[in-house]
Amino acid sequence: MPKDFESHFNNKFKESNKKKLIQATGYFLTKWSDIDPYVYFKCGFELLKGFSYFHFFDKKVMLLYQQRDKNKKREVKVVKEKLVESAKFVKRYMNDNNLSFRDYIDYKEGNRSIAVKHYLHNNLYRKILSKK
Repeated sequence: MPKDFESHFNNKFKESNKKKLIQATGYFLTKWSDIDPYVYFKCGFELLKGFSYFHFFDKKVMLLYQQRDKNKKREVKVVKEKLVESAKFVKRYMNDNNLSFRDYIDYKEGNRSIAVKHYLHNNLYRKILSKK
């Protein structure tokens, strides 16, 4: 990025690039407000070696962004479902054994906590979302 972007924008940008940048800025502030510009540009740089202002509206970039966004939302939905299943399992176990949550955490079978045992036996969901 140039130190004085405004001067660079006014003096060195081609007129077509100015229009594309202004249009893209307007889109990100209005009808693309749900789109994360960082992720969108990252998709652009992955797809096109010379990603620049005139590529902002390339359909391939938008399609890649949409696909990644859908995949992320699916993953979040699956994680949520698995966490709900885990919570129901713990609640059922606590009810069946007349335990409070504090008792459940402290309860041991042998030398191992019952919560750890449940985790190791895949009764509790273990996946953690990571930023990619």
